Amino acid sequence: MFGRKNKKKNERKSVLDVKSRARPLKAMRLRMATGALAVSAGLVLSLFVFWKGGEFMIDEYIYHNPAFAIEKMEIRTDGIIPVEQIRSWSNVQPEQNLLALDLGRIKRDLELVPLIQSASVERVLPHTLIVEVSEREPIARTVLFRARKSDGLLEPTSLYLDQEGMVIPPVLRALNTAAFDAATRFLPTLTGLNGTEIRPGHKIQSPQALAALRWIRAFQSSPMIGYVDVRSIDLSSPNTLAIQTEQGNEITFNSRDFDLQLARWRKVHDFAARQNRLIASLDLAVTNYVPAMWQDQTGTNSLPPLVRPNNSPYKKRHV
Repeated sequence: MFGRKNKKKNERKSVLDVKSRARPLKAMRLRMATGALAVSAGLVLSLFVFWKGGEFMIDEYIYHNPAFAIEKMEIRTDGIIPVEQIRSWSNVQPEQNLLALDLGRIKRDLELVPLIQSASVERVLPHTLIVEVSEREPIARTVLFRARKSDGLLEPTSLYLDQEGMVIPPVLRALNTAAFDAATRFLPTLTGLNGTEIRPGHKIQSPQALAALRWIRAFQSSPMIGYVDVRSIDLSSPNTLAIQTEQGNEITFNSRDFDLQLARWRKVHDFAARQNRLIASLDLAVTNYVPAMWQDQTGTNSLPPLVRPNNSPYKKRHV
């Protein structure tokens, strides 16, 4: 009986000892957690103060520093858009801080203009901003008949396309009428094009029209440049392009491999010149031989019309 009482007494003593040791351990853990929390809060506060202080220093001594104000803005273009118009589209104001400018925004705003193909923007510290623009150059025209508002009668309207099929908005002519007329005076005309997809400021999707534009670019760097002037390109056939020249030639091209076909045209042209003949028609879409017909020169001037010089105001290089 006494042994049982002693055993219970020892158990209570053991429990009390455990509880007495646990209290300071919990207090120590609480102090450690509180200290860690205080250190973390201090670190976060220090980082926040450092961040905001850094922002203030950058704003005060860099982005609002008059030492980096724009004093010179160089605008370079390969086309005919007036420099002041490009400056307006860039939305850059004099005396703006050069380092505070968002160059990506300026580039994006310029390239959203349908008249501009690409743009680049560069800082030259401490005071110069350089904007370089590549314009969309009209290389072909198409003619649509639209009703006049006054009397409803149809009248022809010329629309112009660049090499990517962008329909040039009429505002380009208003910006620089003399240069625009000089650049478009002798452009080839695309015929057989569906007028419903021709919208100024948008690209056409017609595969044949895009093929014709690629052909024009290929022709401008071909061996035939300087020997003939292209008057029109007929797109009515789904697989071929029918070219009419001012010299009276009718040349049929396949819608691919333009460089090879243009080289074959030059060979036939040189052969005809040696024979004192003029080409009437030539079918280059046929690959294994070249069907050709010669012009009847009886009672006519044997010399073809002279080729017009290229006086385009655009500074693009096509060779």
